[in-house]
Amino acid sequence: MRWWPPSIRHRPRGVHGALLSTRSFGDARNLPAASLGEHAEDTPGTLISHTLGSAPSISAVRRMARQNGLRLIRDSADGRQVTPLTEDIVQRTFGAVVGEAGMAEGADLYLKVGRKVARIDL
Repeated sequence: MRWWPPSIRHRPRGVHGALLSTRSFGDARNLPAASLGEHAEDTPGTLISHTLGSAPSISAVRRMARQNGLRLIRDSADGRQVTPLTEDIVQRTFGAVVGEAGMAEGADLYLKVGRKVARIDL
């Protein structure tokens, strides 16, 4: 059995989960950012591998998409909407992907590549 200090041992179990679940991507500092206006004609694969540097190559981006590792996330006051990006979506233009997901209006937009997150400025 593990020994835990009294300060941790006597806390209610739900305290840590409640603290972590209330955070948003907007609270994070120093996220890499890309502008939708500048990169609307690029593919998400090019944006992730060349501009953001979150993956070493476009084939690595396709592989991550195949493994459900790419997500487009919309954070707003209403909650969080997550759209997984599939392998065929990665080959379309980024502007079309954002438009199809209906994410361009009044919220913060993030691109999650595995564990890495990047902010998309609208």
